[in-house]
Amino acid sequence: MSQSVGKSPMKILVISTSFFPKIDGMIRTVDNQCKVLSEAGNDVYLVNAERRKGHDDSSHPYVVRRATLRGKRGIGLLSYPLVLSRIYQEAAEVCRRERIDVCLAYGNAPAICALLLKARHSIPVVESVTDISSLAPHRGKSLDLRMAVSQTTVRLTSLGVDGYVFPTRYLRDQLERAVRMKFGNSVIIPDGVDVERFRPFPRNGTPGNVVLYVGNLRKRKGLEDLVSAAPAVASRVPDVRFVFVGEGLLDAALHRMVAKNNMEANFEFLGRISDAALAEQYNRTKVYVVPTRFDGYPTSVLEAMAFAKPVITTKDSVSDREGIIVDNKTGFLIEVGDSRRLSELILVLLQDDNLAETLGANARALVVEAHSLQKVRADLVRYLHGFARQH
Repeated sequence: MSQSVGKSPMKILVISTSFFPKIDGMIRTVDNQCKVLSEAGNDVYLVNAERRKGHDDSSHPYVVRRATLRGKRGIGLLSYPLVLSRIYQEAAEVCRRERIDVCLAYGNAPAICALLLKARHSIPVVESVTDISSLAPHRGKSLDLRMAVSQTTVRLTSLGVDGYVFPTRYLRDQLERAVRMKFGNSVIIPDGVDVERFRPFPRNGTPGNVVLYVGNLRKRKGLEDLVSAAPAVASRVPDVRFVFVGEGLLDAALHRMVAKNNMEANFEFLGRISDAALAEQYNRTKVYVVPTRFDGYPTSVLEAMAFAKPVITTKDSVSDREGIIVDNKTGFLIEVGDSRRLSELILVLLQDDNLAETLGANARALVVEAHSLQKVRADLVRYLHGFARQH
């Protein structure tokens, strides 16, 4: 195991409230960062939540402790106290056994747990901010309440958090605007993608006419627009397959939309799948689509790009603002809700193999150059070292 960027190794506690298992960019981001920190020679202890025991057959180069919670859904506003209590108990047990040098909390709810541990054990706390969807403007009393609660907790936890990691300046600007405060004690470190793990590999025959989406099935992902675009695509390319990988509250509604359009033969809803199966889906697809209405850091977009796939996403998304998707170079950009334009661009890529391959090659080159996991490791380790307690 290599030395931690020329400095003494750290013992790092990582806290996340993302449920395992789930096809979720946050889950994969946390896993990637834990691996990066571990491979740099540090002892990493991850505490997060899971829905049931006995399903994790993967190996990790870091220690995992999971708070087991019953239920099929993720974390709702009313269940936060129970979730945080269970996760705090697991994290406190780690702190009882190990002298933790720094705690990395993924999100504001984990930061609450981390600050409780800081009060008890004097552990510096760094918060990684990758998703501010709960602070986005919504319509509806329940979501407005959630936004108000999120704004309040961000302001309160900022009084104790020692430093912040943002994957993009755009997300930091959005959070500062939402909570009306500045995060001067912050750094911009992109969430990298393992370009050795996510890369094209040989397959039998040519890829079929597959259009892929990976992630949560949620309203803000704009998936209804993709379903609405499907009939126009199928009328020109009858064998097109729209593949959705992931779970979420919109699952039943999307199935109803597909059935109403008589498109069942053209859709696959795979739910949660293994990492190996996910790689197969990326590898076999021709076009990757995320018609998002509001997004956090675009983990799945970068993964698809690493597999040399052209991406269609929306203007003013993080992918657009950060220059990840450059129109007609690494993919295409559309207006939010423009299902007609979405269908036109899907057809362009399905029917022009040369263009799809060119955009895909450009996409992979950009990820390798600017967003590889290997490139961000030193920056993250160096930043955490600045806060870590001395042994």
